[in-house]
Amino acid sequence: VWNRGANDSERFVDERPGEYAEVVLYPRLAVYDQFDPGLTILENFLNGKGKGKSDDFEWAIATLIAIAGFQVQWPGYLHGTAKKEVDIVAFLPESKQVFLVECTLARGDIQRKITGVVEIAQDLATILKTATIGKVIATTLRTSSVNPSDSQDAGRLGVSLLTQERLR
Repeated sequence: VWNRGANDSERFVDERPGEYAEVVLYPRLAVYDQFDPGLTILENFLNGKGKGKSDDFEWAIATLIAIAGFQVQWPGYLHGTAKKEVDIVAFLPESKQVFLVECTLARGDIQRKITGVVEIAQDLATILKTATIGKVIATTLRTSSVNPSDSQDAGRLGVSLLTQERLR
């Protein structure tokens, strides 16, 4: 509720306490923090500590990307019922960027995820001719736990690996 201020230098006074999006540096983060104070749920899920670990990790990655300002879709929630899918698709429409994100908790799963995200990116490149398509694998694993040949293949194929250290 806006009320008249005591003088001309303080024309109106907002009597509702709290932070407001127009004066908060990162409004998406400020809003999310209202539902998960201190981001503890998000942090636990990013560390693979949810009840439904795989889904919770995907949700945490999608939430983190959304907080960063991307438009996000979570087709991975369909659990393979779609013809082809990646876990998360993130968009920056104004700059024509699309990011395909695969999530994994398992060391042995990374190579399959790399292959899958590269194939889908190639298919999308024929449709989205003017867009830049980024390919990302997010994992709860530490960098030292990732098979070196997987890291090399990811680099060679233009796939970014987001390991536990990079997600902090």
